[in-house]
Amino acid sequence: TCVAVLRERGVLRVDTPRFPAWDSGRPKNSVTLGYPVKLPGSEDHCGMQDIEGQLSAYQESLWVDWDESPPDHLYHYSSLKGLRGILESKAFWATDIRYMNDTTEESYAWNTVRDALANRRDILSTALTDNFTRHGGIPGFGVEWFRYAVCFCGTRDLLSQWQGYTTAEEGVALSVPFASLRRYAGREFALIRVLYDPQGQNQMVNNFMDRALALWNETVPQTEAEANDFLGNVGYILIEMMLRFKNPGFAQEDEWRVLLITWAQENQNLVRHRNRSGGQVPYIDWAFRPEYLDEVLIGPGPYGMNDEMPHEILAACGMVHVPITHSTIPLR
Repeated sequence: TCVAVLRERGVLRVDTPRFPAWDSGRPKNSVTLGYPVKLPGSEDHCGMQDIEGQLSAYQESLWVDWDESPPDHLYHYSSLKGLRGILESKAFWATDIRYMNDTTEESYAWNTVRDALANRRDILSTALTDNFTRHGGIPGFGVEWFRYAVCFCGTRDLLSQWQGYTTAEEGVALSVPFASLRRYAGREFALIRVLYDPQGQNQMVNNFMDRALALWNETVPQTEAEANDFLGNVGYILIEMMLRFKNPGFAQEDEWRVLLITWAQENQNLVRHRNRSGGQVPYIDWAFRPEYLDEVLIGPGPYGMNDEMPHEILAACGMVHVPITHSTIPLR
């Protein structure tokens, strides 16, 4: 499943952020990614939880074809130092998405959804466009809630990944069985495939909004509170869709990502920082399991790296059984 309640060592959770005060000013129910959670004092207006369930189920159905036939393995391109750090600490570093290499990581998805809504002329899209524009960005992101990701590539031995994410003569790729990630996805983290195609992104938004509008016309909310409940449910799911959208300039990365979301209070206790180009990059730990690694692939280069250093790292971490192979790219 692409959206799920996150439980990382019983601490983290994935929640879709609350929209602060839609038109009524009444707090909306907090909605986890896939599971509704009532806020104290909130009411269920006119079967809105049933509407929420129908909308969530439909959004999930939109991704079935996109997620169909995943690769047998995903690849995390790194360095020898990165390999050692992951195995010794038993953790991947999940980076705050605002500090990813894509400088439009947040704004691109937001603008894509907002523009798709603005091009529609129905009552729901108009109301949502007004709310989205008024907030000027994803509500509360970077203040009340935070997104972190560990990125994987669906393609083995990809030159652009070696060049973009590894160091010369010290590049390695961790081969991760997809089945081992899927075993825990939905309980400990969200595992999602990124969509780069602008037409596909726009079509996903429009398909979902067509269904939402049909439900709106079927239920016809009778009060302002009911209308705002409905709008809030639709808005939350659109944010879930944003988690999938990325600038098409990065399409070659063929990215799948492990997504973790924290709220402000727990984030303070979990976040750490590392140096990069003179700046501080926030990250949190995501637990590594031995079953997440069944091969270490050594990157290409004119001199090549022998097996000695990777073997030493694997042996020191009790993973001497993991095979070491070499890139077949004839890079000079």
